[in-house]
Amino acid sequence: MKVTDKNYTDIANGVYNVDAGKVKRSWRKDKVFKSSGKKFRVLQVEDNHKNGMQAMAVAPLDKNSRVDI
Repeated sequence: MKVTDKNYTDIANGVYNVDAGKVKRSWRKDKVFKSSGKKFRVLQVEDNHKNGMQAMAVAPLDKNSRVDI
């Protein structure tokens, strides 16, 4: 699956959803979200309150909702 610039933008913006202090339902491991009709799964999340780092690893899903890497 080709990941587009729009997908990268949506993923980058999604990192802000990791912070439980800023959103009602923060994104956690195994969260599935769509970007331009393509599905992605959050594989890992880091929300470090000591240094402010927020990060997540994501992967596209295939038509059977399996990680496509």
